[in-house]
Parts: sequence; C-alpha cells; structure tokens
Amino acid sequence: LLAILENVPHQVEFSGAKGYHVFAFLQQPAPATEAKRLAEALRQEAGLPASGQTAGSVHCECFPKQDKLSPSAPLGNLLKLPLGLHPRTHLRSVFVDPRNGWEGGPEVPAMEALATRCTLEQLGAAVREADRQGQLVELILPFWRAGDRHRMALALAGLCATTSWTQADAEALVEQLCTAAGDEEPADRLEAVRDTFRRFYSRQPVAGYSALAEFLPETALRRLVAALAGVA
Repeated sequence: LLAILENVPHQVEFSGAKGYHVFAFLQQPAPATEAKRLAEALRQEAGLPASGQTAGSVHCECFPKQDKLSPSAPLGNLLKLPLGLHPRTHLRSVFVDPRNGWEGGPEVPAMEALATRCTLEQLGAAVREADRQGQLVELILPFWRAGDRHRMALALAGLCATTSWTQADAEALVEQLCTAAGDEEPADRLEAVRDTFRRFYSRQPVAGYSALAEFLPETALRRLVAALAGVA
C-alpha cells in the first residue's frame, strides 16, 4: 500500500498496539461516496483483505466505511483520533516514518503530520497507476524465475529507464514482483534497479530490451514494451 502511495502525500501512524493507520488528509471536503470508493480501490490494488478470519490476522479496514448516514447510525463507524492512547495497551499512538525505523525510529512531529494534505485527483492517479503496475506484474510474473531474477531486474530497470519511467516507479514495480513471487532477495533486486538508474543517469550503457529477450517470449516482450510506454 505504501508503495502505491509513493507519490501521494500521506502519513503513517503506529496505533499503539500491532497495527498502523495510513492517513490521506484531503485538502478539501469530499463526498463520502468518492472517498470510500478510492480507499477501497487502493486496498484492492494493494491485495489486502478487507477482514481477518482469525484473531491477529492481517487485514485492512477502510474509512469512511459508509457512503451515507442513517437515523440508526447518525455518525457511521468511528475511527480513533490520531495521537491518543490505545485502550488495551495504553501506549500512545504516534506518527512514524516507515523509511526510518517505523515506531523504533524518531517520531514524525504531530503538527507536520497533521498539515500533510493530498487531493482526490492524486489518490485517483495512484489507483490508476497501481492498476497498470498490477497488469505489468501479472505479465512478467510467469517469467520471474529463481536464478534469473537479478539479471531480469537489471534488464527491466533498463527498459523502464529508457521508456521515461522514474526510478521510484521502477522500484515499486520490482518490489511488487518480488512480493508476488515470494522472492527471498528483494533488496538485491531493488539495488539492481538503483544501480541501473545510476548508470543510465551517468550516460553509461544499461541492459534493456535485448537482455529481456533472453527471458520473455517475443509476444510477452512486445506487450511489456507497449504497457511500459503507456499505450496498452
């Protein structure tokens, strides 16, 4: 989910127990129907279940849960305000930086976190981009075989770079591939992406289409190129 929100201003809060809240504070009030639709679409694109079947299982709830109020539920489902105490652990919830140790690292200042704002348009763009990335993962996944993944990451990153993808988008794609494949070395694949972009930016040769042709059949490779270019 955080990879999908890479380009959307958001904040992550440690709940004070085992869970986290991901907040996308909107610049302007928005219809509950649209906010609910986008939240659920983000959850779907992230592949997260809506509910846990057993105690402690991982799942993702979305707010708002209702798109309209009723006399029997005039407030709808409620969400604990940020920075409160967890009712069971009595630990304070805090805003955290996932790139700097989560709750084990320094807190994100509350006023800084609460001032973060995004737009519905940014959330919609994130959903559309995640959908495209999901299609790319589905296309590449059958060929993401153990033993070939490092070289494939280099070649895929090179193709991304030469089709005007950003390094962040290429990293997000490779990270999703690793997750979908159960790849045990995601750090190696991401470093391959970073190394490729370093070479590309310094105008050194990088692997790309020809290298990927070793792993993907021609039909799949053509579909991949078209999808990366945004025309399919």
